[in-house]
Amino acid sequence: MEAPIEINDEINLEFCELCARFIKHLYPPPQTRLLVPLPRCKPLPNYILDVINCSGLPACVAITAPPYVYRLKFLKPNGPYESHILFFTTYMLAGRLFSEDEIGVNMWHSICDDYFTTDSLIRAELWLCDTSGWKFEIQPEELVEFYNQLKEHYGSSSQPYPSQFLSIQF
Repeated sequence: MEAPIEINDEINLEFCELCARFIKHLYPPPQTRLLVPLPRCKPLPNYILDVINCSGLPACVAITAPPYVYRLKFLKPNGPYESHILFFTTYMLAGRLFSEDEIGVNMWHSICDDYFTTDSLIRAELWLCDTSGWKFEIQPEELVEFYNQLKEHYGSSSQPYPSQFLSIQF
């Protein structure tokens, strides 16, 4: 299988735009009250890139976050969170799983550029862990297949969103 993206120490804006388009399709802006208020944030692709650059974590953390969001869609189709905190929480969790450095919640609060309170990050992380049943393992071949499908279905912003979600399930 062809590698979906080049995994190195840099994640570019193109990758972030792909992830943002996918996440916004899975969880469009909600019409109801949220558990965490919507912050006034940057556009999602720029926010994703800033978080990744600010954290200094390896690229494997960034490429693991979108599959976690995808998994949540199947487990909780109408989750209470919007796209910025969904990405950030899954990224934060991936960072805790894949990084040898322990990053405390106050540091994560700083990394998210203070868009979310420490309490809201803790609630979102607990919701994510509880909803996913604390199952976070993704096999490398599943990750490759996920990104191949992601590029095929969400690679161009000029295309409409696909009528159905990706065929891979974790």
